[in-house]
Amino acid sequence: MTGRIACLTLLALLLADTAQSQCTRSQIISDYNNIYLTSSVSDAQLVWTGNLGSCNAGTISALAQTNTLNRINYFRKLVGLGNVTFDAALQSRCQQAALMMAANNALSHTPPSSWLCYTSEGAAAAGNANLALGAHSASAITLYINDYGLTSVGHRRWILYSRASVFGHGSAMKSDALQVFNTPTGPVNTKNIAFPAAGFSPAPLVPALWSFSKHNANFTAATVSMTGPSGTPVSLTVAEVKNGYGDNTIVWTPSGIVTNSTYDINYTVQIGNVIVDGSPQSYTYTVTICQPSHPPQCPAGKTWSDAYCGCMTPTGIEDADQGNMSLIIKNPISETLEIKVINKTGKEAQLSVVSYSGQTVVESPVCIESGENILSFDSSGWAKGIYFVVIKDNDGKRIVRKVIRQ
Repeated sequence: MTGRIACLTLLALLLADTAQSQCTRSQIISDYNNIYLTSSVSDAQLVWTGNLGSCNAGTISALAQTNTLNRINYFRKLVGLGNVTFDAALQSRCQQAALMMAANNALSHTPPSSWLCYTSEGAAAAGNANLALGAHSASAITLYINDYGLTSVGHRRWILYSRASVFGHGSAMKSDALQVFNTPTGPVNTKNIAFPAAGFSPAPLVPALWSFSKHNANFTAATVSMTGPSGTPVSLTVAEVKNGYGDNTIVWTPSGIVTNSTYDINYTVQIGNVIVDGSPQSYTYTVTICQPSHPPQCPAGKTWSDAYCGCMTPTGIEDADQGNMSLIIKNPISETLEIKVINKTGKEAQLSVVSYSGQTVVESPVCIESGENILSFDSSGWAKGIYFVVIKDNDGKRIVRKVIRQ
């Protein structure tokens, strides 16, 4: 390490043990356009053969079932989970549940026997299902994922349940029933499940409620903080932790999230004091909100680079932030990560380097003099891929820079 540095103590240097993700932006946009958008189901395509007046639950078209399943698996892929399948034997029960919701123009997981078109099989399905009114098939899946106003995001959590393997599904013309529990499940999966997911996220799908799930994690005393462009803190409200829906989850509502920007926008999430197997853990990841076109537009003086997975200047050096602290890094890197910190305050800061998958490879307090400081780290043992360099001062300002190890 070189430069005018007052003090620098390395706390941890953890080598990545798996290959890191390469730039996924083009694939994320392709999936949005070619899977999400094409999985819609119109009223005509639903082909519901039932009838409310005669309490006939009917069936829906094979296309409607296929597209609904495709939309479920689209969202699961977006957060890094495997596909689920539909159990045809459950379709009849779910059709009856959907019929009951439509016939009574109400939703209930415990419908009374006095309800119009009541059946015991439909009631059993309703007790184990996500239910929607006013939407059917694939459109209902998007409603479940968004979970407008429902701070438990229970519908989302069941669809994105880490162990899910089999669902049942049925729809009527204006209702939907998706059986998501009391169905076969897979082995324990300890994957971190964030929505919006770490990495690129299509702007039209960014929800008001953000969530982070992990099997058997204790979020009771967990903390959440976020920063936006140039390290600006994001105001947010953390919801009461509610277990019992799929994986344990923490939910929060951030304010001022920009989803209509021409350019990609990064939001960094930091979740602390999560108790996993009796030990406190912290998680940091970055969500890049992007418009559904590729390559994206870049600010003046920059062009998109698939190799760098971002907009970059001709020299590969990112422009500095304006303010009391700036962070400049030459990209790409190979054997050495060199960071220029321009500090106008002389205050102590915290530096970390996080892989694309969320693994911290460097974490260090940095006590630096006012002026220009050069920090150098050996990156020869890091796996190739994308990393985020994060520096945070004592006032809470955070700057995030993306680098690629080639």
